[in-house]
Amino acid sequence: MRVLIIEDDSRTARHLMRSLSESGHLMGHAAGGETDLAMALERIYDVLVLDRRMLALDGLTLMRCLRAANASMPALLSTAVCGARDGVEGLQSGCNRYLA
Repeated sequence: MRVLIIEDDSRTARHLMRSLSESGHLMGHAAGGETDLAMALERIYDVLVLDRRMLALDGLTLMRCLRAANASMPALLSTAVCGARDGVEGLQSGCNRYLA
């Protein structure tokens, strides 16, 4: 499976990429910003794992842009923001799962 990690924290990104690649997945990484959207829209990835809070383009906005562009790959929104309302907002943005 080809996984795109969209995470602006390099330590977290390295940890996720190492763990998933050890499980046999092919990894891509975008560090936050408009390049994230371009990489995700290339449609070469099977699934996205993205952070909700990023400096340049937050995960909710990114998900809305992807879904508006008919990008249908599954997406997991990972975050430290864990209120029930936040989870609903994450799912409404288009992500398939919200992991707090």
